[in-house]
Amino acid sequence: MRALLSIVLLLSFIATMQGCYYDNEQVLYPAPVNTTCDTAAVTYTGRIAQIVQTNCYGSGSDCHATSNSASGYNLETIGNVQTNIDLIIADVQHVGPHDMPLGLPKLSDCDINAFVAWRNNGMPQ
Repeated sequence: MRALLSIVLLLSFIATMQGCYYDNEQVLYPAPVNTTCDTAAVTYTGRIAQIVQTNCYGSGSDCHATSNSASGYNLETIGNVQTNIDLIIADVQHVGPHDMPLGLPKLSDCDINAFVAWRNNGMPQ
């Protein structure tokens, strides 16, 4: 009798637990992440200026701002970015004399590729 009761309890437990399966469609089938990196028509005003401002002289990172001459490079103008583009690319790729942005994570491959594409396309405004 005791064995029969144990079997009935075990089967009841198993049947109950199968009813507790948690189906969450968003977890099971997440929306695809947009992993495309469009570098076909990169311009300074459309893309490069924001990357430079966010990582080089704005948003708490003022290393290459006009007000900070210690770095030796002011990157607040398109002309200054154009003049230093080869050094910028080497530094953000972490193959130049300095790994940039200093003290921050490396830029995404997409942002680095944007600099390269911009340079290779003649650095349009």
